[in-house]
Amino acid sequence: MDLNQILAVLKRWIGVIIGVVVVIALGIFLNFRSSADEFSTTVRLQLTAPDRDDVRLVDEYRFVNDREEATSARNNFTELARDRSVYNTTQEELGLSDVDMNYSINVSAVQDSDFVIVKFTAPTSDNLIEIANVHVAETIKALGNTRALASEASLGAYSIQLDDSIEILTQAEDELAAFQVTHGIIALEREIQIEERVIETLEIEKAQLTIQQAQEDGSSVSSQSSIASLESQISAIDLQIQEEILNQLVIEQDGILGNVVVPEDLSTSERNSLSTLEKSINSQAEEVQKLKIANLEQQKEILTAELALLKESGVDNPAALLLESQIQERRDNLTRLRGLEPEYNILKANTEGALETYDLVLTKYNESEVRAEVNRGASFVQVVANANNTFSEPNPMMQFLVLGIAAGLVLGVLIAFGLENFYPDNPDQGSTVSIMKDKEESSATATESLALGASNSSD
Repeated sequence: MDLNQILAVLKRWIGVIIGVVVVIALGIFLNFRSSADEFSTTVRLQLTAPDRDDVRLVDEYRFVNDREEATSARNNFTELARDRSVYNTTQEELGLSDVDMNYSINVSAVQDSDFVIVKFTAPTSDNLIEIANVHVAETIKALGNTRALASEASLGAYSIQLDDSIEILTQAEDELAAFQVTHGIIALEREIQIEERVIETLEIEKAQLTIQQAQEDGSSVSSQSSIASLESQISAIDLQIQEEILNQLVIEQDGILGNVVVPEDLSTSERNSLSTLEKSINSQAEEVQKLKIANLEQQKEILTAELALLKESGVDNPAALLLESQIQERRDNLTRLRGLEPEYNILKANTEGALETYDLVLTKYNESEVRAEVNRGASFVQVVANANNTFSEPNPMMQFLVLGIAAGLVLGVLIAFGLENFYPDNPDQGSTVSIMKDKEESSATATESLALGASNSSD
């Protein structure tokens, strides 16, 4: 299709094209004529990548893209800013009527930055600044509460686990304490070490005593530690006891016989005093004899006990025998303690495991509580500039009229070509035939002229 044909189509359907343009322009004009000017205000925010909102029981590596996190947080902020609950909270906070709530919100990010512009548009500027500031504040609060939901859910779960871990820990500690009380132990490992060190010390003392005994004079050793020596010592002590008893009897006899001559020129009071003094001396002498006898009897008991031990064990050194007895007692106790190790280790492991579980759950519980408070504060969203003035939004009728006319022109042309396709312009058949005959006659005449010219030139 050449240019003449295109112009012919446009000329034929010019009325349709103009009609489409007029209808679109008229619709835009009537639409914007009924709408009045609007007012707007903006709040500037800084929105960075937020911290994670949940608390994992087991820490794990997590790849975080700050830009994606910030974008996700901005999208969440946009959705919550348009949520009806935030509108209702703002209305309740400012005490506004339903007519005053006829405003719209547009959230846009400043390219290659963390800043976000929240634009509020309304038919009137009344309360628009207060609405913008309160609405943004309520949106931030709602965003914080939304992000705190995960931490609060973790807090509830960890609270249940914390109660269970406390119950398990208490049961394990009670079982371990009952075992310690039953067997008279506190720290089994420490008591085993103490017993082993005491046994080592006693064995060293026994070895030193044996070496000392071997280095001493044989006669001296036999006189002090042999059975015969002990028996002779006991016999000597018996003899001393009998002698002391005899001395006591002699003293009593002298007191009875009164072999002490008392001067006769003494007065009665002097005689009484002398008699009293004599009785005191005799009483004191009797007490001294009793003490000597008791001391000798005590020495006899000690020697008798050593003699019995020597006869039973056949060991010549009683100190070595005593050390051997102590060593055996310690070894028996050590064997008893080592027999308690398996059960004690199980109870201790249960207690330590329950304590570790309790510490872990308590840590996560506290972390969830802190994280919930941090997320609720939504510190990753900061208001950089509050709304402080309003701007008048001009009516964009002229811009839309130009765009509408251009669009109507294009649409009209398309409709014109479509109509031309369905309703083509066909001329009369007779005129077409006459035109063809004229063309054929013109061609024949031209051919004859060319032939005549050729013959003349040949002549």
